[in-house]
Amino acid sequence: MRAGLSVALLIATLAAIGCSSDTDSSDAPPDQVAAAAPTVVVQATATIGPVATSDTSAVATATTVPDTTGAEADLTATTAPAPTPEATASLVRPAVDVPTTISSIRCAAGLSFEEQKVQLVAIAKELFAGKTTEDEDRLKFDPDARDQRSGGIWLTLEFLGNERGTVTQKKSALDQQMGDAYDALFNSGCDQLAWVDLTGIHRAIVKVGQMGETIPVPAPVFKTRLKRAEADSIDWANKDALDFNEIWDALLLNIRWRDALREEAGQ
Repeated sequence: MRAGLSVALLIATLAAIGCSSDTDSSDAPPDQVAAAAPTVVVQATATIGPVATSDTSAVATATTVPDTTGAEADLTATTAPAPTPEATASLVRPAVDVPTTISSIRCAAGLSFEEQKVQLVAIAKELFAGKTTEDEDRLKFDPDARDQRSGGIWLTLEFLGNERGTVTQKKSALDQQMGDAYDALFNSGCDQLAWVDLTGIHRAIVKVGQMGETIPVPAPVFKTRLKRAEADSIDWANKDALDFNEIWDALLLNIRWRDALREEAGQ
């Protein structure tokens, strides 16, 4: 009986050993399975940019040590301060900005007197096309080409100027526009052109009513004239270095503009 008991104990012992070594992991408690499973680390920084290497160890290092350089750069870019009023103001066009006064239209050789009139009006309209900085048409009326009594064509044109800036800046803009226009017109190949009158219109203070009230209204502020003889003597290639106020005839300068120009010049 002792022998039988010993054999039974031996069998029981061997069975216990076999169960402990052959236990399936799926039957183990969840906390034991999680402890036994390999640790997987998911790095959020992996989306910042690709790892430029094929070496496995390098990839492992990159995924376990976050690289914040790119993140810091992105943070800086997305949290940049808004433009200051001064920076925004610098985007505003200068008061002396003027439209491009270059025409693609020319008088072909052999055009008649009347045909040249038509071409000159087309050139003038192209020179002053578009709108001012106040969104007003530069030309309120079409240019006029008429017969000049002493011979040739007389072209007249009135245009609106930009209202931004000081009187000195506005006058400078008119000077530039007029100089460019005279260049385009007298060098257009229209040999019947005898003289040109250009008038700049701005809001000016004028007197209205019996009580002496004044209001700003669009009015001629500067008018000039250039004739063929003077135009043919100009070195147009160097026109930017010329003072056209010494060349053309100034027919009109608004008295308030004249006073403001003197004051701004410190006279």
